[in-house]
Amino acid sequence: MITRGYLLRFDMKEIYDDSQFHDMTLEEFQKLIEESSEVDIPLDSFQDFVNEVNYIDEAAYWDTNNYLSYAEECLCKAEYKEAFSVAHQYSKAVPQTQQARLRGIYDACSEHGILDASIIMADYYFERWESSDEYRGKAYKYLRRVYKAGYLPYFWKYGYCYLNGIGVLPSKLQAKCIFMDGMLCGGDDMCAGYLKYLVPEVENALEDATTLFFDTSKEHNYRKAYELYINAAIHAGWNSDRGYPIMRIADIQMQKNIDDSITPRKCFLMYKTALKLGVWGYPEQDSDFDESELYYKLGEIYFDGYGTKKDYYRAAQYLSCGWLPAFDEDEKALAKREKYINEAWEKAELLSNDDADWKYYRECFKRGEMDIYEEDEDPEDNFLYLY
Repeated sequence: MITRGYLLRFDMKEIYDDSQFHDMTLEEFQKLIEESSEVDIPLDSFQDFVNEVNYIDEAAYWDTNNYLSYAEECLCKAEYKEAFSVAHQYSKAVPQTQQARLRGIYDACSEHGILDASIIMADYYFERWESSDEYRGKAYKYLRRVYKAGYLPYFWKYGYCYLNGIGVLPSKLQAKCIFMDGMLCGGDDMCAGYLKYLVPEVENALEDATTLFFDTSKEHNYRKAYELYINAAIHAGWNSDRGYPIMRIADIQMQKNIDDSITPRKCFLMYKTALKLGVWGYPEQDSDFDESELYYKLGEIYFDGYGTKKDYYRAAQYLSCGWLPAFDEDEKALAKREKYINEAWEKAELLSNDDADWKYYRECFKRGEMDIYEEDEDPEDNFLYLY
């Protein structure tokens, strides 16, 4: 059965010519379409027409009840990925009267760990949270599931729930922690914006932090520098100006383990965030800074698998583009860099023949030298946790 709405999107004469309704005139056929909610056109014939005009997908000729029923059957068999895939693929064809049924499928998928289903439901109720207490509770419930999965782009919405008491008791402290992770690990401008209202600005925070960072005469300088760099990142004038303080926050944590809440994964993501935002706006106290320092640190992290999966191909590329100030004066340090790079290439080549990883590494070598300055973002970098 084909709905009238879909048929009216096409040229009636083309549909008529392709159909088997030649026992009536074109005018009679068009009247039939206009007066009927559904028209029984042989699917094989209509499929040929669809393929020819390449205009609509299977939703045009799949009956709504068919695919919703199939998705519900998948739920009964605990095939949640398949249920979500089918329901979402044809969601735009679902009439208003069936929307609650569609949300029921999404809810079951969300309950069983399908992140995309949780995101869809979170968006639906977050946009309508002012409507009722029930919607506020559901907005929080689904956003909590997204947060538990570590999906950084939605941290600001979850923090907003705590800031404004949407479905949960308000807590500025909890909101601050959530916004902090979103800003440092995801470079989220929304999280930084809310933090500006929660954290007072410290004058000259970036300059003072950098002075303390390079003054190693007192151990407590690192902790004070750490706090000031966080303040500088929050109150940066532009999102791109957050890159430098975020990188230094990761540096201090890697060297001194100042904050127990900063995991290896968070350190890795802070370096990637700094790279994504661009390391601009660094102060005069560090005027000799070179961005290649950041590439080298990321190369080491990829080599060691610190907070991310080991990736020797990426490690070799990042290390080759990286440079540390010590290399200018220390021949041993420079020799260590060369050893690092050579070992990374050797391991990558060796793994290209490995049963488990050969596909990834062989594809890397087939693609050739990557331009790390233009590298596409890794989807895994959107997650606070590494699964």
